[in-house]
Amino acid sequence: MNGTRHVDGDSQYLIGSISKVFTDLLLLKTGLNLEDPVTKYLPELKSHDSPIRWEDITLGALGDHLSGMPPTFGYPEIYYLIPLFESHGFPHLPDSAFLNCGIIGLNPGCTKQQLLENFKSSHPLAAPNLRPVYSSLAFTILSYAMEVATGKNYSQLLNEEILIPLNMTNTGVSPGVDGKAVIPPGDNSWGADYSDNAPGGGLYSSARDISSLIVDLISPDPKLLTRAQIHAWLKPLSTTTQLTTLYGIGYVVLTAGARGTEAQMPLARALLRTVIPIVEDETRKAAEVYVGSYTGGLGEMVVGIDDGPGLQLKNLSLNGTDMLDAIKTFYNSQPVSLGKLSDEMRLYPTDVWKEVEVEGKKMIEEDWRLQYDTLDEGYESELPSWDEKPSQCVAWWTGDALYYGGESLDRFVFMRDGYGGKVVEARVPSLRMNLTMHG
Repeated sequence: MNGTRHVDGDSQYLIGSISKVFTDLLLLKTGLNLEDPVTKYLPELKSHDSPIRWEDITLGALGDHLSGMPPTFGYPEIYYLIPLFESHGFPHLPDSAFLNCGIIGLNPGCTKQQLLENFKSSHPLAAPNLRPVYSSLAFTILSYAMEVATGKNYSQLLNEEILIPLNMTNTGVSPGVDGKAVIPPGDNSWGADYSDNAPGGGLYSSARDISSLIVDLISPDPKLLTRAQIHAWLKPLSTTTQLTTLYGIGYVVLTAGARGTEAQMPLARALLRTVIPIVEDETRKAAEVYVGSYTGGLGEMVVGIDDGPGLQLKNLSLNGTDMLDAIKTFYNSQPVSLGKLSDEMRLYPTDVWKEVEVEGKKMIEEDWRLQYDTLDEGYESELPSWDEKPSQCVAWWTGDALYYGGESLDRFVFMRDGYGGKVVEARVPSLRMNLTMHG
């Protein structure tokens, strides 16, 4: 496939996740209530058995990465890599153990009906509104909701609400115009039909068109939204540990009096010196119930706590194979590098749990996640101030990065003897491991 040899302001590029900006903008243009639960428009998602609490997920949460839902479906699992997984200690699985659509090399991409049906059995990475979890699929769900509400599909809305008003003639849903395309050498996605994935990452655009959008958003008299709407849209709604990435609402201590600001620093110091140590101490005490050795069949897991955050995953083995080393190997060898994985492996709670009955006894099933913490690679640059930016925390958008047999490698499950009771079992779904706690 040949692209253009003359690159100018009208040359077309795939813009990846910048597509999400257009989808959020469309959501605002439709005038839908951001506090509406998504199930108002997609009742197919209602299910008492769904691990994802869809009725608690609003349109706004989907657009703000606060839904807690998985980032993708099917991908990044690739069927022809299964022998490689097995060579690193993963158990052999029949084809029936894999998802029924969207697995590269095994089955076709998912239809809308398949996605909605499969979403009812998908596992969240966090409870709704707990913390930001990067999700491209959330924007697919948004497009479905907008189509139900307006009677127009995503492409129609995009053209009518954004592209035509701003005369953006080189922007649209992939595929674009080959003769205008800037196509990088080697493997690339130009010309791909992103289908229902377009709202989260399948648009193309040009430098001139993107400039037109930016100019309108900062204009004193914008065409697409009012200034008040734009100001509200650009305010962060959640936060990550990355200083340059804001996504949330905090709380403020207000003090009365003309010189109330003088109380801010003493209050902050008092909070840091008294409340936080108490909270940390109680949190560590609560975490002690998870500490110990878990065994079952040919599998073993050892969990501990130290001065670091969360639970320390000290050992995970199957048939004598170090599965933590296997996970690091696959993570560090991904086609698109997300950074080198830290030697320390830690588990964090998701606030996702449910009550289940086991042999007539009520148990609490808790979902935890292995967080992919990456190391600072120490990259250098000759650009000015290259070292001024702090190291990035990528953990908020690397959840569900690795799959095996329809199960995410970072999902771990603990079983407790009733609410607040002792931990008695653990499961590692991707390894099909069921383990008993030995303390």
